[in-house]
Amino acid sequence: MTPSLLLDTCVLLWILNGDKRITGNNEIMNLLNQTQRYFSPISVAEIEIKASLGKLKIPGDYLDCIIESGIAEWPYRSSDAKALGNLPYHHKDPFDRMLIASAVAHNLTIVTSDAVFSHYPITVIDVD
Repeated sequence: MTPSLLLDTCVLLWILNGDKRITGNNEIMNLLNQTQRYFSPISVAEIEIKASLGKLKIPGDYLDCIIESGIAEWPYRSSDAKALGNLPYHHKDPFDRMLIASAVAHNLTIVTSDAVFSHYPITVIDVD
């Protein structure tokens, strides 16, 4: 059975921008094309906060582009938030910790370039 993939925010943005870290990697492209992919509203919050701080430039219709790409939304639940209290502090970024909590709670595989994710009891696909 092929696992469901939860995309880290950077990977989600790379997919939308056609970044070569994704498009130039046949193994990753095949996996992404053959597997159910999800984005989290946590990533949308991270994108919006970074854009409002001037750390990220995004087109106004980026959310429409995500949805049109066929990437489904994975809901962030209160049980996921509660699971944050049980996560060790390998990773300090609150957005990443929330994605990790979702992956742990729902047995999702995370696609990321962040090596710290592998310190948690989840399956990680490294893009970098």
